Amino acid sequence: EIITPFLIKVGFLWQAGTITPAQEHFASNIIRQKLLVAIDGLLPNQNEKSKSYILFLPEAEQHEIGLLYAYYNLKKHNQLVTYLGANVPLQSVDEINSTHQADYLVTSFTSSYSGEKIKEYLEKLAGKFKKQTILIFGALLENYNEDLPGNVKKINNTSEFQQLIQETTPVN
Repeated sequence: EIITPFLIKVGFLWQAGTITPAQEHFASNIIRQKLLVAIDGLLPNQNEKSKSYILFLPEAEQHEIGLLYAYYNLKKHNQLVTYLGANVPLQSVDEINSTHQADYLVTSFTSSYSGEKIKEYLEKLAGKFKKQTILIFGALLENYNEDLPGNVKKINNTSEFQQLIQETTPVN
């Protein structure tokens, strides 16, 4: 209710030239720091029914606030989360998954991919991780209407993501 509208407004101001890139980075990094502190403050409370997630941004993607917010929500709901961060090669995701065997992969497309590049990337991702459900979100997907591979689910907003977490959260 606060962070997302604020970041959208900052993005518009930056695109309009009303604020400088330094000001945009400054505002974003304040939110990033607050999210990291909030994530660190959550105590782990997983059990054998908890689902496992690997969170990462594709190569060339740097805007991780949405992914950090997903991390916060997952950890808050006692899920097992491996956070890889920004600009992660697909091979690295594969290496981590080979030891963690995630139920879900979560990634975001915010600024660095065209529609065709997104489609190629998702096909490669879906083919490599056939046993996982791949959750995708981000500004570049708002108008993305291509058919998705069967194991890829587009998350349209924060409420939808929170609903999915609640549906998969084990009852203790």
